[in-house]
Amino acid sequence: MKTWFEHPAWIKIPVEEFDPDTVSFTYGDSFAVLNPVLDTGEPWWGNVCRYSDIVKLIEKYGFPDDPPYDMRRRIFPLDKPINDCRKFIEAHVWDDAVLDKYRGPNRCAVRWHP
Repeated sequence: MKTWFEHPAWIKIPVEEFDPDTVSFTYGDSFAVLNPVLDTGEPWWGNVCRYSDIVKLIEKYGFPDDPPYDMRRRIFPLDKPINDCRKFIEAHVWDDAVLDKYRGPNRCAVRWHP
């Protein structure tokens, strides 16, 4: 995702910091993995995983492809459409408590409140 923005920023947080019930994962980009049109039959398609399940997928299939692409410069894999590439494991954090520890007091946080 660092190629999607001009000045990206990120933080790395050890998974052990999180309560396992507050994080879910997709084996690949959730927009692709949860799109039934792109489903190729592998066990990760259409699934949101708990931590123990994503670990099992990684042990069995390894980490997802990391094809050469750059969203800003519109460079995409030549051998298949970009949505056919899993690219990364996506984490969905459902509790801000751990994130707030890493953001620091001067960081802006975008929060959605229904």
